[in-house]
Amino acid sequence: MTKRRHSDIQDSEVEQSLSLKWCAIVEDRFLETNIDLITFYALDNVSSSKLHRLASILEGIYKWENSNHLKRVRISKSKVFQILICPRHVLESEEIILTNDDLKTCLSDVYNLNENLITVDTPSKPCLTRQQFDKAKQFWPIVFHEDKTLKSVMDCSCLRVDETKIARNISHLVKLSDIVLTNRCCDFNACLIVNPASNMIVAEICQNDSTNHPLKHAVISALDHVAKNQLELYQNVENPKQENLQYLCTNFDCYLLKEPCVMCAMALLHSRIKRVFYVYENAEGALGTVFKIHVEKALNHHFLVFKVLNHEEIVSNFRK
Repeated sequence: MTKRRHSDIQDSEVEQSLSLKWCAIVEDRFLETNIDLITFYALDNVSSSKLHRLASILEGIYKWENSNHLKRVRISKSKVFQILICPRHVLESEEIILTNDDLKTCLSDVYNLNENLITVDTPSKPCLTRQQFDKAKQFWPIVFHEDKTLKSVMDCSCLRVDETKIARNISHLVKLSDIVLTNRCCDFNACLIVNPASNMIVAEICQNDSTNHPLKHAVISALDHVAKNQLELYQNVENPKQENLQYLCTNFDCYLLKEPCVMCAMALLHSRIKRVFYVYENAEGALGTVFKIHVEKALNHHFLVFKVLNHEEIVSNFRK
């Protein structure tokens, strides 16, 4: 298939498309909003002069590396120091055989614990996102280092640098699949494979998912085009390894009218695609609706996936 740019798309169309609203499809653990809690024993009303010595002694009872997402000390609402000792369940396990009285006796030479041993609920695991951190810190101070890359994916700010190119590709995809959009209940899909470095289309397909063969979905046909083109290149060079030729869809983007099925999602994964953008969800979709194959830890490749949120508005604008 001949590679080409989108020179036929007018700037006014791109301006309309810049109102695209995206949603990143990420692992469920990044979307979790419920904070799981674990009960800790803690000392209340601790003198600041004893904090350092207490921390050293408490380290012998419970290795803090097991809970290093928590800050050991906090200032309570009543403006007194509180210091965590260990999770309550630890004293009931075989790791440490101590009763409450044993614990008090162990520390009695440092501090009178009779009235100052309390229990507090703390987050049980590290926070992965700012939203989780904002909720978790309401229970106990948390150690949190925000992953800037993850943040840019989740808020879709990572797309800003390519915003115009992405808009052009979505516009082209919609126009290519105009017949599909008039009858979305059928099994049609449209697929673009694009090299984002040059914004060149390396494959484009718009067809019924069951045309000619039940397995010849749009994604499969598009990847077949890419493979055939690369095979021709390999056959025309003496030493392909020295030429450092492209491996299938490495660093390429895929634009889809409809979220791919499991078969197509796995094909994209094996092609080493970098990013996938789709307009409509699929009841059997494998990139967000039913499965999230692109972030499955057991697989040896992962890629980014984004879906259009305001698809009805965007499609309507593109078809004018």
